[in-house]
Amino acid sequence: MAVHGTWGQKPTFRLIPVTNDAVYSEGIYDPDSKVLILMTREIKQQFHMIQKLDENGFPIPMKIGKAHPDGSTNKKERKQIETYNEHYLVNVEDIDLFINSFVFNKEFDYKKFMESSPIIQAPKPELITQL
Repeated sequence: MAVHGTWGQKPTFRLIPVTNDAVYSEGIYDPDSKVLILMTREIKQQFHMIQKLDENGFPIPMKIGKAHPDGSTNKKERKQIETYNEHYLVNVEDIDLFINSFVFNKEFDYKKFMESSPIIQAPKPELITQL
């Protein structure tokens, strides 16, 4: 079933299962990257970089002046964790085909979330040339 949702601060749509035999546990459309992310019920082992925590559960900072390529300044470690298998639909026709094949409330207007929003540019500041 398609429902309204949010991604960060932006409105979007989500896909939720309504029966126990559904293959997917969740779907969400990312309006920034224009991708429909589908989470399956299939669990797999995968390595992820996770922040190292101290005995109180707080992130352990790195030495001063060091940072990871992603900009984070806390220590990380590589851990194998269970995650759900994900599929990404990036093509508009594929997203339409998936929704028309699996979503039963086809009257839900999911396309309004897929349309690109206009880019509003801030006015440029004017230089003051007179004193």
